[in-house]
Amino acid sequence: MQTTSPNALKEQECVEHIGGIITQYRYHFSTEKELQDGLEKAFIENEIQYEREVRLQQRDIIDFVVTHHGIRLGIEVKINGNRNALLRQISRYLEHESIDSIFVVGTPYWILNIPQSLHGKELYCHRILGAIQ
Repeated sequence: MQTTSPNALKEQECVEHIGGIITQYRYHFSTEKELQDGLEKAFIENEIQYEREVRLQQRDIIDFVVTHHGIRLGIEVKINGNRNALLRQISRYLEHESIDSIFVVGTPYWILNIPQSLHGKELYCHRILGAIQ
C-alpha cells in the first residue's frame, strides 16, 4: 500500500484550490501582461496570498508565487513561445528551494504536453482556450 506524504497532500490541495480559482474566470487579453493582470484580479477577489514578478535570481523572474497552506506554487504565464524554451525556464525556477512546484497557465497547444515533474518537483498546467481579444 502506497502512502502519500503530508506535504504532497498539501501541494495537491494547493494546486486544486488555485486551479479551481483560475478556471472559474474568463480572461480577456492579447498579451501575457494582460493575462497576468486577469490572474492577479482573480487572486485579489479570492484573497489569495501572492507575489507578482518574483526575482528568484538575477535572470530568473517568475510571474507569480502563490502561498497556500505553506506551499509555494510558482505560476508561469505563456501565450506564445515554444515548449523547449518554457522547459528550460521552469527547470531553472524549480532548482530554487523557495519553489515547491510550478503551474503553467496559457494558450499554446503544447502546454498540455509538458512533463509532470522536473527536478523531483511537480508541474501542473491549464490551457486557456478562447477569450483573446
